Order: sequence, then structure tokens, then C-alpha cells
Amino acid sequence: MDDLLKDFIIECNEFITAVDQDMVAIEKRPDDKEGLNRIFRAVHSIKGACGVFGLHRLEAVAHAGEDVLSRMRDGSLVIAPVTVGSVLRAIDVIKEILAGIEATQKEPQGDDSTMLAQLRELVAIADMGRAATPAAAPATAIEATPAAPAAPGRQGPALVDQSLRVTVEILDRLMNQVGELVLTRNQLSQLALGDEGSRYGASIQSLGRITSELQEAVMKTRMQPIGNSWAKLPRLVRDAATATGKNVELAMVGSETEIDRQILQELQDPLTHCVRNAIDHGIEKPQARVAAGKPEQGRLQLSARQEGGQIIVEVRDDGAGVNFDAVRSKAIERGLLLEADAQRLGEAELIELLFAPGFSTAAKVTELSGRGVGMDVVRSNVQKLGGSVELTSQRGRGSTLRIRIPLTLAIVPALVVGFSGQAFAIPQVAVTELVRVSDQNAHLVEDVHGARVLRLRGDLLPLVELGEVLGLSAERKSAADGFFVVVTQVGESQIGLIVHSVFDTQEIVVKPVGRLVRGVGAYVGTTILGDGRVIMILDAAGIAQRSGALAQLDASMRKRREAEAGQVVSRSGAKLTQLLLFRAGSGAPKAIPLAHVARLEEFSPGKIEQADGRALVQYRGTLLPLVRAGNESGDGACQVIVSSDGERSMGLWVGKILDIVETELRLESGARGAGILGVAVVDGKATEVVDTRHYLDLAFGEGLMPGEAVPDSRRVA
Repeated sequence: MDDLLKDFIIECNEFITAVDQDMVAIEKRPDDKEGLNRIFRAVHSIKGACGVFGLHRLEAVAHAGEDVLSRMRDGSLVIAPVTVGSVLRAIDVIKEILAGIEATQKEPQGDDSTMLAQLRELVAIADMGRAATPAAAPATAIEATPAAPAAPGRQGPALVDQSLRVTVEILDRLMNQVGELVLTRNQLSQLALGDEGSRYGASIQSLGRITSELQEAVMKTRMQPIGNSWAKLPRLVRDAATATGKNVELAMVGSETEIDRQILQELQDPLTHCVRNAIDHGIEKPQARVAAGKPEQGRLQLSARQEGGQIIVEVRDDGAGVNFDAVRSKAIERGLLLEADAQRLGEAELIELLFAPGFSTAAKVTELSGRGVGMDVVRSNVQKLGGSVELTSQRGRGSTLRIRIPLTLAIVPALVVGFSGQAFAIPQVAVTELVRVSDQNAHLVEDVHGARVLRLRGDLLPLVELGEVLGLSAERKSAADGFFVVVTQVGESQIGLIVHSVFDTQEIVVKPVGRLVRGVGAYVGTTILGDGRVIMILDAAGIAQRSGALAQLDASMRKRREAEAGQVVSRSGAKLTQLLLFRAGSGAPKAIPLAHVARLEEFSPGKIEQADGRALVQYRGTLLPLVRAGNESGDGACQVIVSSDGERSMGLWVGKILDIVETELRLESGARGAGILGVAVVDGKATEVVDTRHYLDLAFGEGLMPGEAVPDSRRVA
């Protein structure tokens, strides 16, 4: 049987039980107005829900009973044995119909015409004012054809006997007690560590198993289908589509997916805004859709599914997608970006602007949009739940907004970490992996234009020192000291949280943060460890925002992309090239396009080795060949420009690194020397622009004939 229909039958039976009692009571106390109101509301609720399930017979009986009760409420039909008896007979028929539905999963057939006629006659008597109190039953017989029998075919107890309504307050109190039991279990488990021969070991193990089973059972009482929060959306979609002159079809998938009641309540407002936003900004008007070769009716799909310990909710439309040109224009108009910077932003970066506080692309303020209070509120509200929001879009094909939220906020598995002698918990739902940084993999940590990052499988993750965000006094750890990086997911991005130690994982009971630290933005709650310590639960999204790591990385990567492109645009519109200036020998200064520079290093002469006729240095687990750019002596520190073409890397030994400049590069045509692309005027001086590919070829001996001597320019010592 459909879950909604089951709930309806259970609720109706509860109503009917209460009506039986109240009807008998008001027959003795006709002045009990509140009791009569309760009866009327119960019958009215039954009638109102019948249309949803297509229960026409039940609806007719309930409607007739409601009419009689309405006249009793307004005083036109006096409460008397005749009128009370008529309502009770209608209630009996409702019981029989409900029993038949429960037994056969469909509404039973039956002839209720006689009973309905009697109820209508009572209403007519009241309306005509002939007699407020009928002395006897109306002329029509007071009998109804019995409904189909419900008992045959029913297995086990009735639905009403299988369920019990409990107040939310009791469930919350029970959940808190289970949480305390989990804490006690953790404390006992902590005490038993290292004492395998303890006589209490078996009992503690049994307590742990029972606690886990009880915890799971109580958690289920808090779970509700996410479809419960979608009930108002069809009407919302209809009203929003009408207001904007659009034709929108709503599809809902996965409404049976269960989620914690607390999260379900907190999710309603963000979800409502996302749906309205998709209709207002995403789906086009019918004429525009037809012109674009689309169906006149737009499609909006709301879906939910469970992945591990998370619920994934998606709001997908088949509209026009994000208008990136409008986003750029609005960002320039509001002074968020210079025009040149805005033109260089990619689609992913422009989408992030949509989540900026107060940002809106609406041309005017309407009931649906334009106030600038929207996507930033959606993201912040979801992040408070320990979740994340992602938006993807394709021009002309639509957008998808994806919300990731945990199943529950009450008891969650967490990773316990340490920093500067203090312990913290990180919910495992936010942790993607753990990386140990030491001498062996120190090369994974880099500085990109001032941003400390971790290179992980080709991606650059901004690193955040936990102590810097929380104000803990501790020296910055180097790779030689060793530290851990907890990789956490923040929206579509990831950040690496630097911690000093990692302890273990355990289930923690989430308690709300105190008033004094509520505004810090780095914590989502507190918990108690097995050893009795009270520790803070970290909010990865809040830490990323406080540190500015993602924004810093975005700016750094933008500079890096500009460098890799080799050109930027000045305010005057001229194409500029970023150059690294250096001296090599006594001749003119030299320059390398910054796009060809991987890193700048400095080596002591003692680290330079000779092998295969080449100068080599051990560098990040490999041998890096060195090539002299001038005639510098081998005394003192060796300044090296590391360059790579993706497959090969070499170090260009220079005399002195001077500066990084941006200039309009104009190579003078004419003579070309070995390894020189040409000569240009840089900072008022004639400067040789180096061809790094030439030095890469020399470093790896490419182009040399067998037995040919290694050129002097390749010999460093």
C-alpha cells in the first residue's frame, strides 16, 4: 500500500476514535462548543483529503456528515439524540469504508443513498427553519447498505494498531538521552583500551553493540520522507509560472528519500528559493522557447537521492542557462570587477559571483526576484547544516543546482585531529582524504603567487593553517617537521586543513555551540570525547571563508593563467607580456617569458654533481640537469630558473635574478644568437629574450650527433 494512503488511513482512524468519544460527550453536554468544533474539524479533514486519493464514496459520506455538523455548530439544528444518532451512523459507514480500503487497497462498493438522504433531510429541516429539534427521525429510513466486509483477507493487526503518534518533544528528548548513552559508551571504550584481559571487556562490547542498535532505531524515528517538504511546491510552481507568463511542468523524483526532520525543516526555505529562481531566471517564456526549438512547456525537475552519509537534492531546469554576459555587466556595474578583469573570468568564476551577497541580475525588483537576497542566503543556510551548494549551467540547455546535506545532525561520525595541543572534530561527511606531508613528499606543497597550496593529483588545493584561523599560537610547520593535511569539500572546491596530529574516528554527539563563540563562523557545534574532554566541531566552509583561502587561490590561479597565457591586458588595451629579468655573464640583461618559468631555486655548489658529462642536482626525487646561461663562476650559491615543457625539466644557472616586469614585448628583427629569440627594449635597456626550448634540448643532448662533444654552454663545472 502506498505510504501516503497508509498515513491517511491511520490518521482517519484516529479522527474517528476521537469523534466517537466527543459525540457521546456532547449529547450529554450540548453546550460543549469546543467539543463540537473538534468533531467538525475531524470530519472536514477526512473529506478534504479524499479528493487526493479519489475516494468518492468516502468523500460523499463525510461531506453529508459535515453539513449536519455545520448546522449543529451554528445552532440551526439542536443537538439531540436524533441528530447525534444520524452523525454516528455516518461515522460507522466511514469506519467500514476505511476498513475495506485497508483490506483491499481500494474503496469498497456500497449503497449509502438511504443514509445520505436522511442526513440531507436533517439539513433541509434546519435550513427551512420548520423545527430546530426534530421530534423523531425523518421520514426516510435510517439504514444504510452495509459496506463490503473488511476482515477477510487482512493479515496481522490493523494499521491503526501498528502505529503510534508521539510528540516531537518526546522524540527529541529520547534522542538526547541516546546521545548521552553514546558518550558513555565512548568513555567506557576509552577506559578499556590497552586492557584486553579486563573482565569488563565482554560487557563493554555488548553495551557498544546495543547502543549502536538503539541509536539506529531512534534515528529512524526522526527520519521523514523529503517529499513532506515538497507538498507546497506544485502550487508554488503554478503561481510563479503564472506571475511570469511561463508554462512550467514540475517533476519530482525520489520523494520517498528519508532525511532527518530537523534538516528537513531547515531545507524548506532554501529549496523554495531555488525553485522560484529557476522559474524566474532559468526557464524562458513560451515564445522564446519555441524560437529556440524547444517545447513550449518548460520542465523543472526536483530530485533527491542518498549517497553514503549524504542526501543529494537537485533542482534542474531546461531553460536558457546562466546569462554570463549579464553577470559580467552587473559585476562591472556594481564595481566588483574591472572591465578587463571581468572579461578574463571563466564560466565557473562567474557562477561564483551569483553567490555574492546582494548580487542579482534582475533588471527590476519583482515579487520573485531583484532584491539581491537569494543565492548567498541559500548557500549560507545549507552550509549551516554542514552541506554545500553547487551550480552548473549550459548555455541554452539549462542549469542544475545541487545541494549536498548530511542525513542527520544529531550523531555523526567524525575525524578527531590535534593542533598545538588541542583537539578538534571534523565531520567525516566533509572529509575526502587525509595526506601526510614529510620530507619524502615535500614537493607537493608549493607557493603560487603568495598562496600556499597542495598539489594533489594535478589539482591545486589551498592550504589553511588551523592555528592562523582560530588564533592559536604555533609556529608554522615545515615538511621537515611533518604535518597532516585534511582535504575537505567546500562546495565545488576543496581546501587542505593543516593539522599537527590525527587521533582516530568516532561517532560524536553534536551539541550546539555556546553563545560566546556562535559568531566566530568556524564551528558547527561541540561534543564530548570518550576521555571527558569537551572539544569543538569544525565547520570546513566557515574556515574557508574566514581564511579567504579560496578567494586567494582564485586570484593566484588567475595570475598563473595569465602568466601561462604569456600575456595580460593593460588599462590602455595594449597586450603585455610578463618577463623574468636576470643577468648571466657580463653582457646585456636577459629575460624569460614568465609562462616558461616553473620555479626559482637556489643550490649550494656542494649539491651539484657530475655524471654522463652533465651537471645534475638532486631535486624533488629526480635528477635535474643544469645548463649555464653565462660564464658565472662556481663559487657561492647557484641561482637556478627551473623550466619545463611538460615532459622535460631543466635548471638554467644564472648570475642574478633581477625582477618580474610586464611590458609590451616587441622583438627586434635581425641577427639571432644561439638560445636567443631576439632583442627587445625592457625598462629602457636592450634585453636578450631567452629561448628556453634551446636550453632544454641542450640539457637532454637532443640534436647532437653521436660522438659530438658536449658544447661548453652545457658544462657547468
